[in-house]
Amino acid sequence: MPDDIDEAMENIAPPPFPDPKPGDPERGKPEDVLPEDNVVVSLAGVAAKYEDKCKGEDSYPNNCAHFLSNAMIKAGYSELEPPNNCVNARCGTSAKRVIRAREMWCWFKKKATKKATSLPKNDGYWAVFQLKESEYWGGHVLIYDSDTNKYYGTGHYPDWDQYCYKF
Repeated sequence: MPDDIDEAMENIAPPPFPDPKPGDPERGKPEDVLPEDNVVVSLAGVAAKYEDKCKGEDSYPNNCAHFLSNAMIKAGYSELEPPNNCVNARCGTSAKRVIRAREMWCWFKKKATKKATSLPKNDGYWAVFQLKESEYWGGHVLIYDSDTNKYYGTGHYPDWDQYCYKF
């Protein structure tokens, strides 16, 4: 992808999320996370800390990575703070949160201890990168709880390719 398109992705709104079909994950809320799952530095902890906002109070048309990186840092994944070899674009506030899903994907791949290419079932929390380049080159990120079939993030694209990571 040309650099000018890559640099503009944070200002391009993603396509609308499809209407959910039976069996698709539903959007979870932080209070859905069980206290025993919300341990120090965990994907469950990220779900429990997720909000549709950034510490810096800014926003972009495409906020998936922005808001998810905010929750990840709040949950203890401090390696997402500057500097990070995967991250080249951050929000302009003092919070300096990641703003590109593809850069989150790079970090997910480096951090992963387990991978899957479809949403797992009954295997805890996963970081997920969703991609359908023909619709949206930048991709989309979320946290998925495979035990409750809930996602934490701005939305979910069930018909896109799924790249799932556990760490």
